[in-house]
Amino acid sequence: MSLVMDHVIILVDDLERASEDFRALGFTVTPGGEHGEGLSHNALIHFEDGTFFELLAFKRGWRASVLRSLYRAGALGFLARSRRRGGMFRFVELSDMLEGLVDFCLLADSLQAATDATEQANLPTPDPLSSSRVRPDGQEVRWDIISILTPALPFLRSPYVPPIAPAPQATRHDNGAHGIARLQIESSDPATLARLYAQLLGTAPLTGTQEHGEATVFRVGAAVLEIIESEPLASAAPRTRPPRRALRSLTLKAPAGTAARTLDPTRTHGANIHLMATDSA
Repeated sequence: MSLVMDHVIILVDDLERASEDFRALGFTVTPGGEHGEGLSHNALIHFEDGTFFELLAFKRGWRASVLRSLYRAGALGFLARSRRRGGMFRFVELSDMLEGLVDFCLLADSLQAATDATEQANLPTPDPLSSSRVRPDGQEVRWDIISILTPALPFLRSPYVPPIAPAPQATRHDNGAHGIARLQIESSDPATLARLYAQLLGTAPLTGTQEHGEATVFRVGAAVLEIIESEPLASAAPRTRPPRRALRSLTLKAPAGTAARTLDPTRTHGANIHLMATDSA
């Protein structure tokens, strides 16, 4: 059983505006659907290699405001300690985070395969969370999530039921992007985090990636995860919301000969995204 890169979540405050911004960057954006009985909604950016971006926004209104207020007051901490509902806490945390790269998912062959991976790695997890969303065409899509409680580790999911096969034109982008090449994860203790990833993935890091204190790299399907040491925090004005999770940057694959560039962060809503030719990614 192998875990492969599935998708990366980019949290945004306004889904319509974010969709327009990503289209302006040359992406084909597909409407997604609603989660949590209308609490949040998303749009998707599919790539040819099967990976995708999820642009996720909490809908404006009293429900999201109440959720955020309860979270800030510490009234929802019981969810993190609940085996039955602990998987919900990861989603609840997003309601109070800054825009940008906030989470990512690895795909397993089945729910059982995802459960086996966490049990063999001896990683604490709540019970699987049954999830669903309603697509714009009215069809309900279902899947199960395993939410690992250890910070800086991904969540896992089972395949969608029914399977989602994006139309070929939905995976073609004017900017040439055709897949996720690399996701950088930062940690104040990268050696310990690398050991946790080795346990979860059941594999050693790629040869030579730990030399000279540099990044530790793991293969996850067609992409790689790169674990690096956190940069010192710069002094800044107090934030009204906590920062994102420990995802520093993401690199997308582009056709050979494409000039490497960083996408405009005002258009990516704070996500640090690079576009780079496949032969150099």
